[in-house]
Amino acid sequence: MSSKFIQEAFQRHPRPQWPTKAALLKDTWQKQDEKKNQTTSQQLPLQQCNPWTTLAKLGELVQAGKSYTVGLQCNRVIMVRQTKKEVGEALLEKTKLLQHRNLHSIEAIFQEQGSIFFQLEHLRFTLEEILNVHISLEEHQIRNLEECVWQTLDLTPNVDLQQLGCVLLQCMNGRPSNMLQDPNFVREQRQQSKFFGLEHGETWSSCKLLVDFLDDLLNEAKPALSKLDRPHQYVSGPLDPSILLPFIELVPLECFALWRPAVNV
Repeated sequence: MSSKFIQEAFQRHPRPQWPTKAALLKDTWQKQDEKKNQTTSQQLPLQQCNPWTTLAKLGELVQAGKSYTVGLQCNRVIMVRQTKKEVGEALLEKTKLLQHRNLHSIEAIFQEQGSIFFQLEHLRFTLEEILNVHISLEEHQIRNLEECVWQTLDLTPNVDLQQLGCVLLQCMNGRPSNMLQDPNFVREQRQQSKFFGLEHGETWSSCKLLVDFLDDLLNEAKPALSKLDRPHQYVSGPLDPSILLPFIELVPLECFALWRPAVNV
């Protein structure tokens, strides 16, 4: 057999080229740049006219310790929150990075006599109030809730993922807890083998995959990009949207007590 036939029979194939870390993160960086451009171009200007002159007051709504005036304006129900100038300016800086269709957006801003007024779309309850329905959830319901939240995430800081872990722990706890809202406290309890500081942590000891997922969320050393680009096995399974329906139906009953109608309607 000639050398020509041998070369044709045993052709040398090119070696596979593995993508570099920069190439893998290129799409993620592009998304970050696009999001920054969107937030800088969507800043709301201050209004010159006083919104109170065209607002028919309906009542007061208290959410997460903050008071909102609910009223009727141009055949729409809106909410207005009054803050001090310093607090309002700090809130504006935060909202520049929160332009997302699933987040409560500011529709208009007005400044008068050292105060800043924020006009928002009418929303009867907050995410915290929805999740703090006073019924203990089971492990498969916690998983379904986390999968729903994970589908809405695109780019988010690591601290937000840690706070998400704290929200899930409060759902597992069955009621709100100021201590469980602190990621540092939760990590300390985990290191002391106290199961994240839950009141009845022993009931969750058999949920190994859930525990591993919470450890991953609360891990400060692991970047948020790594958590989002390679989702944990706990949130990559099939989704059953019917699991949480009974709890969602109870939300209006839980939040109805927060509504105080105005006396002089």
